[in-house]
Amino acid sequence: MRCGIVLYIIFFLFFSFTFCKAQLVADTFNVPHYPIPDIYYTEFAPELPPTVNNRILSFFPRDFYEQNLPNCNQASGIYYCLTYQYNRLLNRSADSLSSFAPNYTFNFLNGGYGWYGASTFDSWNIVKSQGNPTEGIFDGYKNIPGNSEEIDFEGKYWMKGYEKYYLSMKYRIKDYYAIDVSTDEGLKMLKHYLSDHFEGSQYGGVAVFSSGINFLSNAPFGYVNDSIVSYPFDSIGVHKSIDYGQSHNLTVTGYYENNKIDFNGDGIITDTIDINSDGIVNYLDNERTLWIIVNSNGEDEIRSLFLLKFSEISKVWNKIVFFPIPDTSYAPKLTFKIKMKHKQRNSFKISAGISSDLKSKIPEKIIDFPIFHYQGGNQPLSGIDTFPVPEELEFGIDITDILDYVDTKGVARIFFRLDNSGHEPGLLDYCSLMDYSGSEVREFIINDHPLTISQAQIFELYTDINLQTTASEEKLNITGDNEFIIFNDENFGTQISLKGGTPPYYYKIINNQEYMVELTNRDYVYSNSGFSTINNEYIKLDWPIPFAGEFFDSLAISTKGTITFSGKNQLTEEIYPYMFFKEAVYEDITISTCNGFFFNGLYWSKYFMTDSSIVLWQRRLSTGNRIAVRTEIFKDGRIEVYIKDTLGITPTTDYARHFGILTFTSSYFSPQIPLGLGGNFNTTVFKPNINNSLFNLSDEGYLEMSDSITPGKYELHVMVIDSTGEKAVKRFEINILDRALDFLLYPNPTSELITISFNTLENDVAKIEIFNLTGNLQLSKLQNVISGKNDCLLDVSMLSPGLYLCKISKSNLNKTLKFIVLEK
Repeated sequence: MRCGIVLYIIFFLFFSFTFCKAQLVADTFNVPHYPIPDIYYTEFAPELPPTVNNRILSFFPRDFYEQNLPNCNQASGIYYCLTYQYNRLLNRSADSLSSFAPNYTFNFLNGGYGWYGASTFDSWNIVKSQGNPTEGIFDGYKNIPGNSEEIDFEGKYWMKGYEKYYLSMKYRIKDYYAIDVSTDEGLKMLKHYLSDHFEGSQYGGVAVFSSGINFLSNAPFGYVNDSIVSYPFDSIGVHKSIDYGQSHNLTVTGYYENNKIDFNGDGIITDTIDINSDGIVNYLDNERTLWIIVNSNGEDEIRSLFLLKFSEISKVWNKIVFFPIPDTSYAPKLTFKIKMKHKQRNSFKISAGISSDLKSKIPEKIIDFPIFHYQGGNQPLSGIDTFPVPEELEFGIDITDILDYVDTKGVARIFFRLDNSGHEPGLLDYCSLMDYSGSEVREFIINDHPLTISQAQIFELYTDINLQTTASEEKLNITGDNEFIIFNDENFGTQISLKGGTPPYYYKIINNQEYMVELTNRDYVYSNSGFSTINNEYIKLDWPIPFAGEFFDSLAISTKGTITFSGKNQLTEEIYPYMFFKEAVYEDITISTCNGFFFNGLYWSKYFMTDSSIVLWQRRLSTGNRIAVRTEIFKDGRIEVYIKDTLGITPTTDYARHFGILTFTSSYFSPQIPLGLGGNFNTTVFKPNINNSLFNLSDEGYLEMSDSITPGKYELHVMVIDSTGEKAVKRFEINILDRALDFLLYPNPTSELITISFNTLENDVAKIEIFNLTGNLQLSKLQNVISGKNDCLLDVSMLSPGLYLCKISKSNLNKTLKFIVLEK
């Protein structure tokens, strides 16, 4: 199905809107604890079997995962845990068609080369948003021991083919949860979970955890040769201790009643004696239960399967184990089907927007996705440079969640946005909107011919479709009337009405002309001394500093070189494993001079104050591509960013994205090409513009318009931000009518037709009457009128030549004009 399309392209140098609610779909700072039914804390809890081994159930993958890459988090969280959790609910056996591919999420998260580990939580965030393919669907490069080329490609490959993505979307999770294992009670709850999943079920669950890895290099304390737990090996090792840390992920699949290993050598295997002599009998004294742990070392009988002393699991990272809950009833309703080419896949992201206002060319809501989000390293789009067209990829993105963001009345405007903020152009060969919400699949073709996506550009397409949506109650939305008509001798003011969100609220008028961007050259003396590592440092300023129309008395520098002004939660480190390799992202009101890097290194910084500015030097210290950046922020609001040559080391070819500044409502990116890629300028100057807005928006959300405005239509967009950072946008239109032109009649004189023109503030019915000079009614007509300007055509050709009176009357208008009818 083809639909009406409007294409517009927004250059970074002027503006880009970032009022998005990123679809990173779990609170990874505080993963919620599973709501365990109260009965499990009572004497009526289900009886625990002496041994539970879910690994030998048909739901669990038959083969041990053999890790060639640092993807242990995905081996445990996706291949083992997600596979088991889904198959358990669907009552199906694990095979290549029902075991989930770990590298689908890993290859979006590892920096593009497969060199760095990636968090289980980030992988589960992808699964919650986009699902996960099974191994049969993914069909990626398999781990072939000894084949270095295959191993290299294995960590780079992005799945190709829309149908594969669509099938993967059906395997979402509802959320993921935690169980505290730091106490006797918590460890008992873990046993219940492994036994019956807190459901009284015949089959329990499996869970993952992070720990150190060095203990696996030590010889086991002992061995157990019981086939109940050791299959397919003759025997498996028992480890007495585990390492603190978070460098490795493992899977706990059950527990084993121990009657063979005596840890303290007293001849008794017990859980009722104070064997550590601390005066308390608790989990530290338990020799009777061992945990069944699965690793990702292939068929290595020493490291891929082992038993762990009961108390040691309380040493795991954060003293918590985690597991996902599959959403077996989910089916995608709305998706993007995309085919495009790009040589630098970590320099773009794709978002979706929605608006209930079909006049608006700006989405009311935008959501980002945890895939195709500045990811994959400086690689061609497929990740495999030996493909015939390595920069080409066909794929899909599930945008169903956007239907929960806005109320529509049967028609919605859906936006496709591609933020190409790098130095390489792209090519959009095909894009469509797939609608699975009805009994028949509908495809709305958005673009079916090659469209160039220029570098440093936001590229948008939108289409209007019949679609009924209802916003969730908790979603922030601007409600109420957004189109107003007044006469030019009246004052305009309205209170912005809201629904949902979390107060307090912050109101902004979207302004895309806050800064001018200029290029120039500066000559600064660079000194290698005085630098130090900065770990999210706040700097109190001696004077208020203007930024984006506001004043701030402090700024903060992150470990990645971003300067931010908002203060609240901008620099909070994500404290779960592997988060220090996260791709660069922009927050509200920031200066990001070092954007686009992905590396395992530090920025070193130094700063000083002058009478008129604060100067910040930042230097990237990492093997190979080094760079130094000087940022000066002036009292008058100017910002100058100077990039020094690459210190004589390898050119900065990994500088993937344009640097710039981000305000609440717009982005301003430098056209400067980073040194090492060529370019004639070394400094970008951001100059603040004077705000000449006709509108004023108070801190309480009251919108006013200046007096003495020329008649006409005026449009603006208002953004509201709640305390959690969620944003909503609404278009407002104010139509100013000229009171002096509220009743016109022309042509005058006339011989056949006259046009009666008048302004009105509301929909109504007007009565038009024609009288001769003696007061006799000659013509009468009822006319439906709408708010705003109305033109009514009247045939007076049957009237005799002479002078007549035209009277118009309605609820708020009663006027009479004279006109002349000429001889025909």
